Amino acid sequence: MLCKVNPSQVQNDLSKTTVNSREVLKILDTVECLALRTVLDREYGGVADFKRIMTVGELAKLIGIAAVERISSYIEHDFNTIILRRCRAEGLCINFHLDYSQKTMQIALNDDTEYVGGRLVFATNDGALYVPTRPAESVTIHNNTVVHGVSTFYSGVRYGLFFLKTGSGVVA
Repeated sequence: MLCKVNPSQVQNDLSKTTVNSREVLKILDTVECLALRTVLDREYGGVADFKRIMTVGELAKLIGIAAVERISSYIEHDFNTIILRRCRAEGLCINFHLDYSQKTMQIALNDDTEYVGGRLVFATNDGALYVPTRPAESVTIHNNTVVHGVSTFYSGVRYGLFFLKTGSGVVA
């Protein structure tokens, strides 16, 4: 079940982003994803949608400088905010919207088969919905002209690592 769609926003063009690619790009490995999930599980304190802002240095301590450099080589923009996220917000969704951040790169830290619902959904300019497959270690990148949301979350835990270019934020 999807949240409400604002028809006036469905006209945005996905072709300007990498989310319409059918190829799955993986830039982290299983051990690196596990290290980040472990930190989130240790720190979330029972919060349904836990977000931890971090610096490049903190990220490098968790997954190594080589992994951070590998990630940085795929970022099509300068970023100034890094967020680790653990979500178990059962029964909730994120309505279709445009991001505040100019660009967003998301790395899935677990496979989308490990939770029910909570799927990233993009609205295309022809009114269709695009739901990318998001195996662990995979990447989606979009800018703030792309309408997207997250379907109703039913069960499990969804983990992600986000790199944002915002007007302000934590200096990475």
